[in-house]
This record gives sequence, structure tokens and C-alpha cells, in this order.
Amino acid sequence: MGRSAPVAGLHSGARLVVPVLGAAAGCGRSTVALLAAAGLARLAPTVVLDCAPTALSPWRRWPLTGGTGLASVPADRSLHTGQVRAAASSCLDGLVQVLTDRRPWSQPPLALPSAPSAWPALAGMGGWRVSVADTALTVADDLGDAGVRSRTARWMLLERAVPVICAPTSREGLEAAAVAIAAAESAGLPLQRCVLVLVGVAGGMPRQCRAVATMLAPRVGAVVRVPHCPAWRAHALRTDRLSRRFEAAGSQLTDTLITTAERSWGPLRAPAGTAATPEDPSHDDLYVPAGGPADRPAAQ
Repeated sequence: MGRSAPVAGLHSGARLVVPVLGAAAGCGRSTVALLAAAGLARLAPTVVLDCAPTALSPWRRWPLTGGTGLASVPADRSLHTGQVRAAASSCLDGLVQVLTDRRPWSQPPLALPSAPSAWPALAGMGGWRVSVADTALTVADDLGDAGVRSRTARWMLLERAVPVICAPTSREGLEAAAVAIAAAESAGLPLQRCVLVLVGVAGGMPRQCRAVATMLAPRVGAVVRVPHCPAWRAHALRTDRLSRRFEAAGSQLTDTLITTAERSWGPLRAPAGTAATPEDPSHDDLYVPAGGPADRPAAQ
């Protein structure tokens, strides 16, 4: 996850949205979101969108640097690109940008937009071409009776979206993944461009669960396993403490996301030898709100 190795970036017109959803609670959604963003940030300007209410978000407990937070981008005012970029915090030595609520925990909850389309729009205002959304949604529970009207469905149906469903490698986790995938199939959602990420737990994957994972693989676009790595959080996200298997899983996840997107929309990668396009700090467009507070994050 270091920054030194040269990699081919995405071409200038490439856009990608990665909604990270859960098959169950405590499935490693935020870890997967950060792991995906760390890899994608080497290919194009990338931001993590923390869509969870403050009480449910782990991001304020992680070592973030700078950023004025989501409360500084009010929905009822015109915004410049520079304002949106200033709201973002950074982590992993500046590799990953994060839009989250930076206010003290004692403040009242921030009014977050319910429309999934508002979040990639905010990322676009900031000049990021790739957005990874930590949605805090549990697929089967959210789909429920709402079906395609649910937030899960609207995230999965976004233009240029490659959804990720996370599930722990436990019996309960794999069962929840099977239920989530069945619910998405019933709703007619595009599972062919969905990536199932199996997040390792202490003790590894029980033998009987491997058969379930094998059964689920043909029903989604791809499956990626992320091994258990207690050092990821125990050492404050320090990349020099990560296992090689964990780093390799991050690279595989990045490649899988791009490959899955390219199957649907054609090439996203620039010609070999082309580096990721850096952000232009002088680019400062003005965006005028069109739809009011429901369309962008806003402070209450």
C-alpha cells in the first residue's frame, strides 16, 4: 500500500463509484472501504465518503489528519471546489482522503442526505474521480419490502457503480451473505458487477463455510478474500505493520474492482506507463445548489 511503485492510472474520463455494503453488522465494511480506497487512490483522485451517522461511524476513532468536515459544506450555499477539498481529512500518510463529520461527539447529529446520488455528486464537486462510500447499510434488512426503492438498491443502481458486499468468514457471516445475495437477486439488482468480499476473522474460515463461498461465487461478479490482520487497527493503520497477505488482498481488490467495471463499461485504464492524474489545486469551480438540503450533507 506504499506510494512509491509506479502504476498505470485511470484515463482522464474514467469515473467509478464503489458503494461498500454489509451482509451483516460488524462485517468489516469500513476496513474494506479504506483498503479499496488505498489501492484506487494510486490510480486516480479518490475519496472515501463516510455515509454513516456519527454514532455508527468508526472513522472518528481512526487517525485522520486535517479537514474541516462535512459540516463545512452546507447544502443551501454555493460551493467552490476548494471548499469541498478543504473539508476532507487524510490518512495513510496522505494517500487517502476522507469526507466525514469532524465535529466533537457531543454535537447533534449531522443531517446526511438519504439520496445515494448526492454523495458521488459531492465527490465530483471536490474533483475526485473515484468515490468509495462506506454506507453503513445491511443489504437484506435495507432491501426488505422496499426493493428497488431502498437505499441499497439505489446505491447499486448508480451509474458507474461497482457495489461491494462484505461478509465475515464465519458460518453466520456466509449465511448472511447468501441471504443478502438472494434478496438482491429478487430485487433484480445487477449482481454481475458486484464484488463479494469475504473478510477474515480470527481462526480463519471454517471448512464447511468454504462450500458456501464456492456456491455464492457464480452469483456475483467476483469474490475477494481479505485475511484477518489485527495489526491494521492495533497499530493505528500503519502500513509497515501489515502482513503481506493483507497487502496482496488490497491489490487484488483494487484490480478486481477495475476489471469488474471494465466488463460493463469498457477500458478505464490509461495506456501502460501512464501514471495516475494528480489533482489540480488551481482548479476551483463554483457549484450552485439546485435542490436544497436533501441533496448534500448539511449541518442541523
